[in-house]
Amino acid sequence: MKKIICICMSIIFVLTGCSGKEKNAKSDLAANQYKLTATDESQLLISLPDNYTAASEEKEQSALKAYYCSNKTEPLTLHYFQETDDYSLKNIQSELESFESQYQTLVDSNSGTMDSTTGLTEFSIGEQSGQYIALTYTLDKHSSYCAEFYLQKDDHILHGTQRLNTPPKEDVSALVEKLLSMKE
Repeated sequence: MKKIICICMSIIFVLTGCSGKEKNAKSDLAANQYKLTATDESQLLISLPDNYTAASEEKEQSALKAYYCSNKTEPLTLHYFQETDDYSLKNIQSELESFESQYQTLVDSNSGTMDSTTGLTEFSIGEQSGQYIALTYTLDKHSSYCAEFYLQKDDHILHGTQRLNTPPKEDVSALVEKLLSMKE
């Protein structure tokens, strides 16, 4: 009888030990890391800077929304996807080309000022290349910063926007480099 109990206890121990390992495999990512997953299951590891808090606890998703210093008015939104006929790099490039004029219209219609813009700027990180545009504007004596960017590798694209109440100390490429750092 003791042998049967020992065998049963050993089996239970092995089974619970294995299921614990499976759970840990999904949580191997650091607290600030997320896997953005495209529809073809391709993944991109993202490391949020320490001053950003993710809106969701889910570690694997196609889109990630985070907030600077937990402030809901200062979001960083990231999408990772594989190009399709319906939505491709051409769509994003078209958005970027009209980005500045859209904000200029907003500023003009609200008696504000466009304070600065980077214009459309090319950048690359590792094997990925893309473009970004960032601008600062003032409405009703309040300054705001907004940037949009993309990085592409083959037919996969990381597309993001960043909105802040004040301009950051670093440019968009530095932020994206931090996002793609693989620190543990």
